[in-house]
Amino acid sequence: MSTSLGLLLAGLGFSVRTAQSGEQALCLIRDDPPDAVISDIEMPGIGGIGLAQAIKRDSSINALLIGISGSAQRLRDAADLFDHTLLKPVSIEALEELFPHGDWNI
Repeated sequence: MSTSLGLLLAGLGFSVRTAQSGEQALCLIRDDPPDAVISDIEMPGIGGIGLAQAIKRDSSINALLIGISGSAQRLRDAADLFDHTLLKPVSIEALEELFPHGDWNI
């Protein structure tokens, strides 16, 4: 998840951790599994698709998976891997719809 999206979510009151690559994200997720993972499909390294596949293979991680991309076609192609997909730029309204107010660790 990008720093700007992380800041937006933190501003809405969520507990947020960000990563700059799929590998870094996977380490953070395995160390302390979150309630939800928002991943850019085009993230450097293993990318959002590889990250989603790795999360699905790990039975110790039970997180809601959200894929984001600036390409509607990429979102359609990867839709089976994610619980939800969002087209960039992601709006506050879309995030509030996905995450009703409450305690979320993202």
